[in-house]
Amino acid sequence: MTEKYSFDYFKTGKEIDERTRKGIIELHYAADKDFIPPLSRRRQKIEDIPDLNSRFLVLKYEGRIAGVIIFWDYYWKCRSAYIGNTIVSRNFRKLGFGQLLIKESVKRLRLDGIHLVKTNTWSNNMSSINMLEKCGFTKYYTVRDARGKGIHKIWLRRSL
Repeated sequence: MTEKYSFDYFKTGKEIDERTRKGIIELHYAADKDFIPPLSRRRQKIEDIPDLNSRFLVLKYEGRIAGVIIFWDYYWKCRSAYIGNTIVSRNFRKLGFGQLLIKESVKRLRLDGIHLVKTNTWSNNMSSINMLEKCGFTKYYTVRDARGKGIHKIWLRRSL
């Protein structure tokens, strides 16, 4: 599998070519309802990619976009970063691509001098929690009922 996948890394949304931008948007639309709340109901819209102060790591498998991770490194005072959306196409789930995205993001952030990475997910997303823990993240904070009754926001972090 290793020779069939590659990463495209963009330090700003402005660097993303039009074809990749469209692929990222399509991936977001396809995963919209997998998120709580759905991505379409959030303040920041994926169509605003050129204006987002974000980094993008795109995983391609045999030339097709298999997944994307969006992260921010605006916590420069404490040298930390935040991983936002991690999305793997339904066609490529359960193949380890989420872990590949997380591990590659961590590697690149470490090279950029980041010392701590934080992210969050919801309590009923056990596949995400398990994947993050396999990638060295630990739970450190829970916001009860943050995403609806009985759906807690779980914060995780990893030192680099």
